[in-house]
Amino acid sequence: MYGHTIRNDHLINDLVGKACRMTPDDRLKRAHRFVEVLRDNPNAKAVLDKFKLEICDAKESVTGRKLNDGDNANSFRYYDRPNTLETLKAPRKGKNEDALKNSGNALRGDSFNFIPKGCLKPIKLEKWVVLADKSDAQQAQKMARDIYAAATSLGMGDWEPPKWLINQSLSAMLADHQTLVEEISGAQCVVCLLPNSKGKTTSVTQLYNGLKQLLTCEGSQCACVAQCVQSKTLASNKWQTACQKVVQQIVCKVGGAAWGLNVKGRKPLMAIGVDSRKSKDSTIVSLCATVDDLFIEHFTLSQRNNIGVKRMIIYRTGLGEGQKVAATEYEIPAIKTGLEQACGDKQPELAVILTTQQTNTRFATAKGNQLSNPPPLSVFDKGVADEGVYVWYGCHQQVTSGTITPTKYEVLHMDRWGLDVDQTTNLTMQLSTMYQNWSGPIRVPAVVKMAEVCARKVAENLQLKTPTDALATFPWYL
Repeated sequence: MYGHTIRNDHLINDLVGKACRMTPDDRLKRAHRFVEVLRDNPNAKAVLDKFKLEICDAKESVTGRKLNDGDNANSFRYYDRPNTLETLKAPRKGKNEDALKNSGNALRGDSFNFIPKGCLKPIKLEKWVVLADKSDAQQAQKMARDIYAAATSLGMGDWEPPKWLINQSLSAMLADHQTLVEEISGAQCVVCLLPNSKGKTTSVTQLYNGLKQLLTCEGSQCACVAQCVQSKTLASNKWQTACQKVVQQIVCKVGGAAWGLNVKGRKPLMAIGVDSRKSKDSTIVSLCATVDDLFIEHFTLSQRNNIGVKRMIIYRTGLGEGQKVAATEYEIPAIKTGLEQACGDKQPELAVILTTQQTNTRFATAKGNQLSNPPPLSVFDKGVADEGVYVWYGCHQQVTSGTITPTKYEVLHMDRWGLDVDQTTNLTMQLSTMYQNWSGPIRVPAVVKMAEVCARKVAENLQLKTPTDALATFPWYL
């Protein structure tokens, strides 16, 4: 068994995970045993003495804080009803602030994951296309009925009926590009039922990639977002739950939003995620930026935000420790030059933060003699770095097995930045609860995850082809 075969074997992954994951208590005990072995080993002791080194086995005590506590919990309430959208957009004072405190939903439970009951920013599908194999026509009709019913339950009962393209095989339709382009032209969304590829010459992956390239790549004559559903998902017991998520994905891809948080600040702020990814002989750089006060619309600075950005926070990921110098010496000066050329003397406040998910640092909370993982939305920013270095660690999610790996945030540059430490960390953790493909906190701010997913889709599904600018305002890659 090699490569993807092993990765797709859930039983093997589960067994390997159980064997390798250690609780905070187990990790600390094993670390102590390892230190004892090194101290008792003559060769190891000789090396340590040569370089005048000592091994310290004492654990460091640092102070952390849970952000979803007390008065600050109001900034993590989520809103999933369209009647709260205007209140969220309004200035934060008086009745508006009180109304937001008394509405919305608190993050509850151990994980802070939630199930949206509606859509904060609903959309109307006036033209959408259902694409399926002729042999799956009956399943496709069921899928469309269920999607329409789920949309109605989420407050969007005004969707038009779909256009059906189920007259031949998917592979034949994709091969006949021009006919398919004519049929899809003008559609907001294509919903495709991917067939069971067993016994067929064209795999599901090939069909998926072919459809994505047809609709998404530069030069596309029928650019629109696609939502794919596998036939095995439709046949499973989890379809009714998955169907609501499919509808929410469609809403987000077409420009809506399933939920939002109370994130509006006093100054218009743009959050940007930047990721770089190696693929074959190429490097893909992907950028995702918010263009509204609620961080639910995404694109570029120049085309959408009419009131002007006053603050800009850039989360840079995809860099190793050895590449920080390149970021500080080349990327940041280039960003500042670009802002100077674009904004003149009205340049926004700027913060550039290196975001690292693979770190060796671990945190645990002590309850008596027992160590456990920190609760979700916990921040550690005191005593975690040398003086003069602005670093903090975020434990975003609940971890029930093993030891949580925190996300490291290191500030590389700040220019006239108007938010203090608490406000900056709070904003970062809020953004981690804004990823519209997962209702709950994720390990990084949503814009970082979106940049990562976009880069991966370009590498794996678009075969390094450039996405069309026509979809730049739509998160087609979700």
